[in-house]
Amino acid sequence: MYFHLVAVSDVNDGSIAFHIADKDIEKLKDSQEKLMSIAEDLKASFSFHVIQTEKPGWDSIVELDSYFKNMLIFDDEKLFIKEISNSSTITAEEIAGFLQKDVGINSNLKIQKLLYFIYSRLLILTGNKLFNEPIQAWAYGPVVPEVYSSFRWNELPSPNVLLSKLVMNKQRDVIVESIEYILKKYGDHDAFALANLTHRVGTPWSKVFKQNENQCIPDDLIIEYNKLHPDEL
Repeated sequence: MYFHLVAVSDVNDGSIAFHIADKDIEKLKDSQEKLMSIAEDLKASFSFHVIQTEKPGWDSIVELDSYFKNMLIFDDEKLFIKEISNSSTITAEEIAGFLQKDVGINSNLKIQKLLYFIYSRLLILTGNKLFNEPIQAWAYGPVVPEVYSSFRWNELPSPNVLLSKLVMNKQRDVIVESIEYILKKYGDHDAFALANLTHRVGTPWSKVFKQNENQCIPDDLIIEYNKLHPDEL
């Protein structure tokens, strides 16, 4: 008789599970305690299942209960945790989709500027990136090209994608705070008023913009500028 420990986590594309089996149930307890600690650090939610079957393989669990049938299975704890971490990584398009479809902002230009301010605020507060897509200096201010294209072709994701990722994102609270703060401060501004704010002398945009070159705006310029102008964020 084998005892199986199964830790299940819901991610964007379904459920994933970490699985180990042993004849001695006591050997499974250390793994469960370790995963519970990791779940707390990640602000993730796992469901734990201890199951008995005659065989050590995963197939014996699926034969017993079809609930586990279509899960992506890991027997390597590090790869399991990496998959969970990756599933909570937020993209610029997901933030933009929330701004468009939940907040109701239907201007590509305005979404781009609010996205830049939200990114900048979180960067100042934590030193971390909100998303990995580059922010470029275009003629009307900072732009994330992926968001520009997705908005243009009506392909921004549902706000539910962002909301589901926030559940397991370690920066959840500060991300929510940054979005709410920027919307309260700048949400009533029109797109061109926001663009003008990014065009002022000394802004990161003003230091890198060159016509038709779409230069990337580096994080160090954003940090440097906002140390001198903390009232803007």
